Amino acid sequence: SASMQEKGLVAIQGKFEAYELYLDNDKAGDEATQFFIDNLSNTTDKRVHYKEHKDLNEFLVNTTSPLR
Repeated sequence: SASMQEKGLVAIQGKFEAYELYLDNDKAGDEATQFFIDNLSNTTDKRVHYKEHKDLNEFLVNTTSPLR
């Protein structure tokens, strides 16, 4: 939800040099990813590594390939 995104942003903003996002491949994940990319500098969407799966967990359960 938007309020959770705002709370997450406040909690992490300015605390790291870079941010990597491993969110779900659904509408909510798309919206949250865009929110964090828009509001945090040096943010990377890592869903490309598991784009054929609904989320990172499904990818890890169904593959033996290392996440790179």
